[in-house]
Amino acid sequence: MHTVRTMLTGRRGSAAVALRAAIVTGFGLLVCACQTDQKITAAPDVPYDYRLRHPITVTEAERTLQLFIGANRGELTAEQRAELLAFAQNWKQEATGGVLIDLPTGTVNEGSAAVALREIQSILAATGVPPKAMIDMGKTHGVPVAALVGAKEHALRQVAAGVDILVVQGTEAGGHCGEVSTMVLVPEVIKAIKPIRDVPVLAAGGIMTGRQMAACMAMGAAGAWTGSVWLATVESETSEIFREKMIAASSRDAVRSRGRTGKPARQLRSGWTDAWDRGPDCPGALPMPLQSIISRDAFNSIDRAAAAGNAKARDLVSYFVGQGVGLVDSVKSAGAVVQEFKEDFAEAVEHMNALVAE
Repeated sequence: MHTVRTMLTGRRGSAAVALRAAIVTGFGLLVCACQTDQKITAAPDVPYDYRLRHPITVTEAERTLQLFIGANRGELTAEQRAELLAFAQNWKQEATGGVLIDLPTGTVNEGSAAVALREIQSILAATGVPPKAMIDMGKTHGVPVAALVGAKEHALRQVAAGVDILVVQGTEAGGHCGEVSTMVLVPEVIKAIKPIRDVPVLAAGGIMTGRQMAACMAMGAAGAWTGSVWLATVESETSEIFREKMIAASSRDAVRSRGRTGKPARQLRSGWTDAWDRGPDCPGALPMPLQSIISRDAFNSIDRAAAAGNAKARDLVSYFVGQGVGLVDSVKSAGAVVQEFKEDFAEAVEHMNALVAE
C-alpha cells in the first residue's frame, strides 16, 4: 500500500508560501527547468516538446527570437531585444523556484543541489524528463522525484527514466494541459506502467472535492494533485475580482487558449481569449514564450485598471483555472478547504462501503 495519500498543490510565489503553510502537506516542491548544451538552431522547425524540455538559455534568447519572427514579422527593436532578455532571465529564475540548482550547460551543480536536497522533501519535474543526475541524487538523498505528465507516452518515458512518482494530469486542469480527461487518462497510465514497475500515481485535473479524490483513488491513484481549488482561497495569489469571477463561472468558462502563452492553456474565458481564438482578424498566437511577452504587460494593465474600478477591464480579467471552477461557490480559507476534503473523502468511502455491503 502506497503512503502518498495526500493533496499536493502546485502553486508558486509569495502567496503560495502562505498557502502551503496553511495546507501543511509535508511535501516541499521544486519545479525544475531542464536544459542541455544542445542548441536550438532551427527553432520554427523544432517540435514544441523538445523546446519545452530544453528551454533556451539567456545567451541564445535573442537569436532564437529572431529565428521565430525576424523573417516574417519584421526586425526587432532594441527595446524588444532587451525585453526578451529580461524575460528569459526572469523565466529561468522562476522555473528553478529559487533553489540552488543551476542547469546552464546540461549538468547539475551537485554541490548546490546537495544543499538544496537537505531542505526539500520531493522534487517535481514539470517540463519534461528530469536530468539523470537529478534522479540519481534524489535516490541517494532519499528525496522522491515526481514528474507531471499529460499522456500515456509521457508517463512511459518518465518511468523508464526512473522517476518515483507520476502526477497524471487530465485536460480539465488549469494552465497547460493535454486533451484527455482525468477519468480516462489516470487508469490508462496505471494500466500502461503496471507491467514495468510499481510507480505511485497522483491524479490531477478538475479535482476540487474529497469525493473526486476518492473516485481517483478508486481508479488506482495513490492520491490527488490539486490546483484550481486553492485559487478561491483567501491565501491565494489571485485578485479579489478574479475570485468573484470564479464564483460566477461555469465549468465551460474554463477554456483552452493559446492567447496567453502561445501553447494551449486552460484559463477563464474573457474578451482576450475570444479575440485570440475566435477573432476574424487575429494573426495567430506566437509560439511560447513569445506570446507571453505580449500578454504579460496587457494582463498587468488589465488587473490594475480593474482594481481601479474600470468595468471594461473587469470583463477582461482572467487567469489560469481548470474546469473545476464550476464547483466554486465561495471564497474560503485553505484550512477550510482541507477540512472539507477530509469530510467529503470520508463520506465517499462510507458510501462505497455501504454499496459493497449491500
